[in-house]
Amino acid sequence: MDLFFITLEQMVIMFSFVVVGWGLGKSRLLPDGAAKTLSVLQTNIFFPAMTFMSLAENLTIDQVADKGVILLIGIATMFACIGAAVVLARLFSKEKAIRNMYIYFYSFSNFAYLGYPLIKAVFGDDALLDLVVFSIPFNIGISTFGYGLFQTQNSTPLWKKLLTPLNFSVVLGIIVGLSGIRLPNILSNIFNMSSDCVGINAMILTGIVISEAAIINMFNNKKSYLVSFFRLFGIALVFIPIACLLGIRGNALICIAVFAAMPGGLNTIVFSVDNDIKSEEPARIITITSLVSIISVPVVFALMSYLHLI
Repeated sequence: MDLFFITLEQMVIMFSFVVVGWGLGKSRLLPDGAAKTLSVLQTNIFFPAMTFMSLAENLTIDQVADKGVILLIGIATMFACIGAAVVLARLFSKEKAIRNMYIYFYSFSNFAYLGYPLIKAVFGDDALLDLVVFSIPFNIGISTFGYGLFQTQNSTPLWKKLLTPLNFSVVLGIIVGLSGIRLPNILSNIFNMSSDCVGINAMILTGIVISEAAIINMFNNKKSYLVSFFRLFGIALVFIPIACLLGIRGNALICIAVFAAMPGGLNTIVFSVDNDIKSEEPARIITITSLVSIISVPVVFALMSYLHLI
């Protein structure tokens, strides 16, 4: 039960900033485009900084074999998530654009904006490092397959999709970590201060994005609750037992839980808006899964701890 309350405390702290973001969005105190600005900061500065520092400070040459196993499990989990997403999406929509949105929703959880800061706070830097390595294929998948799900015409070459600050931070972090290079204190402090912004900025951004939808429409669709149930519990109830049967334990199992039991990724809304998908469903399922996850995520981790799986 200790892990339940530790995780619950972190979830409540983080989601207090979602309330702040929602209030700011509803109050109209923010200028137009504020959410876009925060998203740019998150995607291009704060999140890459956290990824880089986790790899640069914690990855060593003697960990290559262990982290290679984590990476392979991450690759297998991503393809399993996509496979499950395709099946589930067909249950909930026949319209291609909405069905593709569901595929993204089930394939990519909120592992970056919520998962990274939560895992660091609850399980520490070693678990965060494993999650960073585990999520490398997911980050590549989001920028290629994931965004492509929302596009009607895909004209961007694959190599350009891979040239992102996040992917650069992964490569540089691996190089610095494995080479044993020590960063000057001033650089370390800059990157660490940027990393500290990930959680707060992400949660405020989540609140602002959710605030743009009418609250009365967020909870009046029964199908959205079923969609959300499969996101938070359905996938986890299949993936975690299978992983246990395969002998996966510890941080690797925590990583699988992050992708199987976390709420849907915020980009479900962002990509839908960017590509003119006219539906309130993205905002609805992100709102529901985000709110329910305050309790569901602590329950999942506490149960895994009680069963001595982590």
